[in-house]
Amino acid sequence: MDATHASKKFGVYGTELNNLRLAMLGNGDSYDLASDKVTPAAGKEAIKDGDQYLVGNQLITDLSAVSAIDRAVLYGLADNTAQQQLGLMTRYNPLNGYHYGYRFAFSKGDGFSASSAFHDALTNYSVQGVQLSIHPVDANLRDPASSDANDAGKGAQGDAIRVVSFRGLMTLDPHQAFKPQRPITRAEMANALQMTLAGELQLAKQPTLSDVDRTDPLFEQINIVLSNGWMHSGARFAGDQALTRGEWALACRALVERLQATPLSKSASLNDLGGLPTEQAQAAALTVGEGWLSAKNGRFDPQGKVPRSEVARVLAKATGLLNH
Repeated sequence: MDATHASKKFGVYGTELNNLRLAMLGNGDSYDLASDKVTPAAGKEAIKDGDQYLVGNQLITDLSAVSAIDRAVLYGLADNTAQQQLGLMTRYNPLNGYHYGYRFAFSKGDGFSASSAFHDALTNYSVQGVQLSIHPVDANLRDPASSDANDAGKGAQGDAIRVVSFRGLMTLDPHQAFKPQRPITRAEMANALQMTLAGELQLAKQPTLSDVDRTDPLFEQINIVLSNGWMHSGARFAGDQALTRGEWALACRALVERLQATPLSKSASLNDLGGLPTEQAQAAALTVGEGWLSAKNGRFDPQGKVPRSEVARVLAKATGLLNH
């Protein structure tokens, strides 16, 4: 891959890359770094226009699959009459389906050439001059702004909501509304934690819950979150219940410390944490002390509810996806 002449743009909807150049070498080929030239192995013959094996291609829906990039370059372009091959990398959220993704456009750029020969009973290719552009798209392959929450609003809060909802870290309802002021539920918090942190199940601490079975779309996410100690639960998870600020402090601490790879250390003095579980009380003092959460006049209100907009703000800041 040659990024010498590439351009990059980063924004609310992710990264846009243009004018990357790719070459793909096969057995016996050589590549000259100085000239950016591929020399096919002896015996390989150029694939001329009209001699391609395939005529036309189709969208590759999962470029993260094994050998999918090879398929795009070799069978979508090199041995194909098509001038362009499109592919996707998209992200799935079990709470409400596919969210953002990136559309990859491979095309035959200046200096494109391809050669082939049989080797070990397989066709062995050499390809150079492939141009690649990568643009963010929504789940319906439209401009990312098409999937904006219709109630996100403007300013920093609106940007935070767009950042996390587009990437599937938090979800919209069927009417494309985020509902910023609605209290976040425990199930939504577990979903946001796992979509952001991508944790692994701690088998020794896997919980047994009476109200979450394997038919629940969030079964795996809830089990991972609880087994890592990012949330707590009794016999019932009670996913539809509103998250308390005490529970939010524990989740917020997990988010910040794991995303920034630094333990929180500055603690605030709070006067209303009596009766709160120790881990939640410690998390509340630390997240307030470090400026992630707020407490008015030393009161944290640990039983209070947490608006979804506040979680979006913390997620956007902690992930580094939003600078303000």
